[in-house]
Amino acid sequence: MFLTYQDIMVLIVSFIVTSLGIAVLILLIVALVKLINTVSKVNKLLDDNAEDIGKTVKKLPELAENIDKTLIS
Repeated sequence: MFLTYQDIMVLIVSFIVTSLGIAVLILLIVALVKLINTVSKVNKLLDDNAEDIGKTVKKLPELAENIDKTLIS
């Protein structure tokens, strides 16, 4: 059995496509791991500052009211 030029090209293209697919899959896994780490850091930051964030949010209506009064007068 002899391999033709076309058979060799099909093998090479198949190898390249498979290699690219594996590389993309690895990059997606790395990106997903980094995204998970970032989300967990943000969650920790929010948990650590939940009390201060709550206090600030409670003051927002009063601040908006003061800004309205200042702009109107």
